[in-house]
Amino acid sequence: MESRPRLVLQTDAGQLTIEPEADTYTESSTYRCMGKADTLRIGQRNHSLLRFDLTSIAADVPVSNATLLLPIKGVFGDGETVVGAFRCSQGHDALEADAVLGFAAAFPRDRGIKSHPDVIFFTDFESPSWMDEWAYAGKKKVIDAVSNDPPRKFESLDGKALRVRIAEGANRALDTLYKFQEQTGAEPEEIYFRYYLRLASDWNQTLEGGKMPGISGTYGKSGWGGRKSDGTTGWSARGTFFLTMPEANPLGGLHPIGTYCYHADMQGQYGDIWLWQKGYRGYLERFFSDFSGICPEWGIF
Repeated sequence: MESRPRLVLQTDAGQLTIEPEADTYTESSTYRCMGKADTLRIGQRNHSLLRFDLTSIAADVPVSNATLLLPIKGVFGDGETVVGAFRCSQGHDALEADAVLGFAAAFPRDRGIKSHPDVIFFTDFESPSWMDEWAYAGKKKVIDAVSNDPPRKFESLDGKALRVRIAEGANRALDTLYKFQEQTGAEPEEIYFRYYLRLASDWNQTLEGGKMPGISGTYGKSGWGGRKSDGTTGWSARGTFFLTMPEANPLGGLHPIGTYCYHADMQGQYGDIWLWQKGYRGYLERFFSDFSGICPEWGIF
């Protein structure tokens, strides 16, 4: 059809016109696949993806010119739109890297790790006064320490876990802080943060996403809440989660997680989101077991 995108190739063997075998576009406000739409949208918020089958061109036949034809059905807004065409890397060919182990590898299940001289802060939830180890720990009405939770099929990995309950329709529950300057007398130049977390069997997020624990240096100036960082006023690097992928998606049922970061090179007002996509490591799969020996210590319920 004349309204279809087309790729026109000029080769030594003549001109060849190819229609895409698949096409879609990204829409920042949804997780739905847009490949079944009647039109492609191209703009600042929409990137189009087209896949062309080039196997009909022999490898030894040079291509002297390539033209992408995109028939226009409608124009929205004022001004000129500049469209760039790029080859899309699938990312599947990235080589696997060997894990770089730190000193935590010498402490299975982190037992005894707080004795290491490089550990600034270690905490668990065994003591009734565990909150005193933090600069602030709350909200007390929604948190408690438990060793199991049978209705949600939870058994602790080792000792007690902190159970955090997020009310239906709410977007905040745990608010626990460790302030380096206040607790140790100095801000660290480099810090590694490690925690264990489990999403309960009734985990059901309804917003576009949210934040998980992380580290920061906001100093009451920037690095959170839409306060853009310039590299000197503050920063933060927290965990993040997104809506569970819908069943129609090839990754349907998986839970995307990653990093939500305010940093020196950020362009927008709010932090950048970096999903952990390499090797699909950041797409959590829900499963149920007896959890003996494998369930994290820190659970979000």
